[in-house]
Amino acid sequence: MDIFERSKREKLHYIRILMELSRIDGEMHKEELKVIKYVALTLGLKQEEIREVIGLLNTPVELPSEDYHKIELLNDLVMLTVSDNKIEIQEFLFCKKTALQLGIHPEIINDTIESLLNNKNILPHLNRRQIFDTYMSVKSQDKNVYPDLP
Repeated sequence: MDIFERSKREKLHYIRILMELSRIDGEMHKEELKVIKYVALTLGLKQEEIREVIGLLNTPVELPSEDYHKIELLNDLVMLTVSDNKIEIQEFLFCKKTALQLGIHPEIINDTIESLLNNKNILPHLNRRQIFDTYMSVKSQDKNVYPDLP
């Protein structure tokens, strides 16, 4: 399988993580739901497949293993966090915790939020490859910027 492809199970767990973030403050806002539906569509999931996520809610979370998918997930989590035009502390901490679980220095969350807020007119999905390439460049060339990168 190509590193940019993923199984249906991986896609469902990906959406599950986004849903967990959207519900962390006790409710799912319509802006957040739009983002989740958009991400599901870009992953190629059908409406009936998205309903399968509910069956995964009581199972252990499966995080992406490929670097590209890790960065993509963090980008989508941040996009979801800012989608309702406010950044709740619980959402921010969820993103940082997820970064740590993925083996990525949590400071990347601050950088991604700043980037998204400065480029509100750009759909974040259009620059996923650029974000990934930047991460890989930092990871391989400059351990001083993010010294804890795997």
